[in-house]
Amino acid sequence: MKINKTLAFIILFFLPEIFYAYTLYSEKASIIGDTIFFFKNVDFKSDDYSLKTDSSFILKKDSLIFFPKSFILERKDSVKIFAKYGVYFIKEKRFYINFQRTEKENRFSIESETLKIFLDDSLFIFTGKPCFDNVEEKLKIFGDRVEYLKNVERIYFKGNSFLQKYDFSYSIRSGNIVIDDKDSVNIFSNGVEIFNDSFTIKSDSVNYYRKEPFFKTLKRGDIVAKNSSFQGDTFFFYFENDSLKRMVGKNNIVFKNEDDNIVKIVCDSLDGSFKSSKVDILKFYKIKESELVKKEKDETEK
Repeated sequence: MKINKTLAFIILFFLPEIFYAYTLYSEKASIIGDTIFFFKNVDFKSDDYSLKTDSSFILKKDSLIFFPKSFILERKDSVKIFAKYGVYFIKEKRFYINFQRTEKENRFSIESETLKIFLDDSLFIFTGKPCFDNVEEKLKIFGDRVEYLKNVERIYFKGNSFLQKYDFSYSIRSGNIVIDDKDSVNIFSNGVEIFNDSFTIKSDSVNYYRKEPFFKTLKRGDIVAKNSSFQGDTFFFYFENDSLKRMVGKNNIVFKNEDDNIVKIVCDSLDGSFKSSKVDILKFYKIKESELVKKEKDETEK
């Protein structure tokens, strides 16, 4: 029985790597020392991932596979990565990718200077100016670090994250953001600020429920609008076409207004309607305290 000598040599050459379950094909290959070079229509496969590029080489000593040219890395469940170059750590089953764009079913994309993929954990870690872009919801999120847990469909934005709507209808600054696709909720925590042309919302914890959609403050909130402010334990903000239509406040509500006169109302709850994100009607329930102070006009107003 004849055995192809080149094939036998390659098998013996890479025998220790067989336990790490990957395949690498190409139309041409050459071996120099402990390095094997692959050229033309290179096809790499490992677990649920496949990668296509024009060239690659393996350093057996370091258990590394280099992809020096642009490539496309795909995962079976509709994740596609376009990158300039990268490295695969064979024993760790980990990719280190540079200057890439990750796409998920044309629903969202994440661009970053660097990306680490841990195959066994289905964990994607984006660093180097990561930018999340959701065309469906018309928003972008910028953060210091983004972690995508594919198995549970959660995306974590860690450290000084900033969300911006395409039309600038509102923006959100938050210490941390979690996008939970399973429950269709965005979770904002650690110094949350929501900005709009008409108001600012501050709280340490805010959830955004995408199906309805509405925001809910989970910790005491502070809302500041022109000449007025609201404070309360819990607020609900309902939007329509990215414009605030209704606000509901519950528990320990304090309302202040400073137009011609100073008005202060303390109550259990309130319900407000808005037009073009500006207050139209406010209703207060179970008023505990109310105060009206007339402003003294200065000489220029008399």
